[in-house]
Amino acid sequence: MKPVKDRTTFLRFCRYLRRLYPPDVRIAISCGNLRSRLSTCEYSQVGDWADKSNVEIAYTPTYNSWLNRIVRNHRW
Repeated sequence: MKPVKDRTTFLRFCRYLRRLYPPDVRIAISCGNLRSRLSTCEYSQVGDWADKSNVEIAYTPTYNSWLNRIVRNHRW
């Protein structure tokens, strides 16, 4: 059985990250090439939660994996 990576799992992970820091600290989450990352575009639940929770979700373009420092330095 494969682990599921959907918007529900993504939101659960975001909530976990939020609990690691005090509410007055704004946190930024950078998302790469994962389908569930489009949650804020297609479904307002993630975006609404981020607005209320002092969280900024930033997305890297799906065609620019070289912007990800880990992927850029990884040799295949």
